[in-house]
Amino acid sequence: MYTLDEEKHLGAVQIWNLNDPFDLADGMKGFTIDISMDGSNWTQAYKGDMEVSNGEAIYEGSTMAHLGGARAKYILISSMSSHGGNCVGFSEIKIELLDGPCNQETYVLDEIVKSQYWAGHSIEAVGQVEADRTLEFFAAEEISLQPEFEVEKGAEFTADIKPCPDGN
Repeated sequence: MYTLDEEKHLGAVQIWNLNDPFDLADGMKGFTIDISMDGSNWTQAYKGDMEVSNGEAIYEGSTMAHLGGARAKYILISSMSSHGGNCVGFSEIKIELLDGPCNQETYVLDEIVKSQYWAGHSIEAVGQVEADRTLEFFAAEEISLQPEFEVEKGAEFTADIKPCPDGN
């Protein structure tokens, strides 16, 4: 369980699985992410499976989820299974903290670096979504994909016009 100093809006969750080449089977497979404002009442924010790591010196981890600006003070990671080992673990986790779910009124993107973007007004995008990426755009008014915007085969892309959560 992770405890933040105060309630925050949560964004992308990147996890580096256990990467010791002799213990790859002990890496986390099935897991959940639960969030809470008070440490007593929990909401499941994500449930999924993680790939086994590569066991090599350079390992980038994986962006496993985007919590969509949900607010929480407490974050609980629960492992449900390993990749066949007797123990289970992961090496590192990075959770993006946002000022708010719509931390910008307008995005003009020529480089896609996050897995989800919320805008209070509009998103305009060029750039490329690589085959192994998931990308979501949410804007209250407009999403404009320029001719240079490209989604490679194997990528997942969603665009939706809707207001920011919590009215922000």
